[in-house]
Amino acid sequence: RILGCEDSYIYIDANVQFMQIASCINCTIMVAAVNKTCTIEKCENVTVCVASNYLRIGNCVDCTVSPYTQMAPPVIYGDTSHLVMAPHNTSYFELFVHLKEAAISFIPPG
Repeated sequence: RILGCEDSYIYIDANVQFMQIASCINCTIMVAAVNKTCTIEKCENVTVCVASNYLRIGNCVDCTVSPYTQMAPPVIYGDTSHLVMAPHNTSYFELFVHLKEAAISFIPPG
């Protein structure tokens, strides 16, 4: 869980089962891979880059999310406004290992 952070840069270079990002302000967060569900809620001016099987975004304002989800499209609920959805924009040496460990299959474009 990442709760109540302000003005932070958080980089999680690991596979995790679940992720909750809540009540964060002015943060940049990168999560390598989430096996189950990633929930982003009650955040303001947060940038999140995450690979996850399921993604939920609720009650967020002025946020940018760069997801890679395979099982279902992101669920956006509540009073979410000014949300920017961007392509997954991270690349690093162990990316495919983390995706495999999280049971997220990668389908190359084209």
